[in-house]
Amino acid sequence: MCGRFGLFSELDELAEQFSFAPAAVRDGYRPRWNIPPTAPALAIRADGDRRAASIMRWGWTPPRGQAGGGAPRLLCNARAETVAQRPAFRSAFATRRCLAPANGFYEWRPGPGRSKTPLWFHHNAGAAVAFAGLWFNAQTADGGQESCVIITCAANGLVAPAHNRMPVILEPAQFDTWLSDQSPADALLSLLDSREWPRMAAYEVSAAVNRTANEGPQLVAPFVKDLDDRQPGLL
Repeated sequence: MCGRFGLFSELDELAEQFSFAPAAVRDGYRPRWNIPPTAPALAIRADGDRRAASIMRWGWTPPRGQAGGGAPRLLCNARAETVAQRPAFRSAFATRRCLAPANGFYEWRPGPGRSKTPLWFHHNAGAAVAFAGLWFNAQTADGGQESCVIITCAANGLVAPAHNRMPVILEPAQFDTWLSDQSPADALLSLLDSREWPRMAAYEVSAAVNRTANEGPQLVAPFVKDLDDRQPGLL
């Protein structure tokens, strides 16, 4: 799954990287190092032959008829393997796909007993990446707020020691295919396959990230225990 991520690049930098006009989100965007479900998140979608950015709630509560039985609950992730068939997601997969920019994401590696160590997974050059996402319009159980979810796939070799799932990360050359209304389903699904990412790295960070109320760049600083002088890098 993807349960926490960060996006702290400057807005104008993101606008240039992802080719959108920043004016529409300038008042709503702020750098965040600890984004949990239900928090505002930047999403980029197609707008004709251009791209448009919006601030959406991360997490969507489907109407009862799309919840798949039982009471509707907040959904933050969609599994790549079932996203095209699951009632809660299939319409959005067909018509409302988006990019969710992130500088990285957190997972917690199991340790002795019930202990878990937080890890920061990121591009090794510090650049933002794009998660594959879906967005949902105002006609939902959320009371009118646009929402988005992040699509996950099986973890690659870097992430697997911490968790068996990870966000789908799209290459820039794949953005237009993912966002286009003209892309066939088989082409879209092929983008969601798990793959290794040689440009991704991970390192241990402070347990301060465990509290969603904590914010700031110190959350993604490498954790140094005692006199250990470990440096960021591949685990």
